[in-house]
Amino acid sequence: DHVVDISAGSSFSLAIRSDGSVVGWGRNDVYQLGLNEDTFGNGKTTDNPDTLNRYAPVYLENGSGVLKALEVSAGNEHAVALTMDGTVKMWGRYWLYNYWYISGKYYYNKDVYQTYTEPVAVVDADGGIVDNVISVAASLNTDHALKADGTVWSWGSYVYGERGDGLYRGR
Repeated sequence: DHVVDISAGSSFSLAIRSDGSVVGWGRNDVYQLGLNEDTFGNGKTTDNPDTLNRYAPVYLENGSGVLKALEVSAGNEHAVALTMDGTVKMWGRYWLYNYWYISGKYYYNKDVYQTYTEPVAVVDADGGIVDNVISVAASLNTDHALKADGTVWSWGSYVYGERGDGLYRGR
């Protein structure tokens, strides 16, 4: 059993073993490893967020067992996997956009995130599962899927036009 694909995000890494199982290690404070942990991991409850981290590879699960994939790609604090059936799973935290507001005489800024605590299927605007995917790529806060028909699907932040659809705000 050996590694056939690997990707590194911001302080976390993912790999696919020869049997297709996805493993991850490193930082997991915003579900980068998709572990859906609420006990602060490593088998004990503690107030120390450092124990969320995994110092050795752990298997990722998808609700019905170990997540199996053909390809993984890690973004800043999130990741995507191309599964064996040509669909895509995503997990972790996506930064969508930042806005400013005034309260009294002070200015404040607020970051807006979307977090997926465990691997979930990528769906289209109508709620249908995106399928027939042949490759995936994660960037800082945006992901892309190449479908067999040559179309590219993108989701996540588009503050800087990273989706390539002519738009430039989080939605």
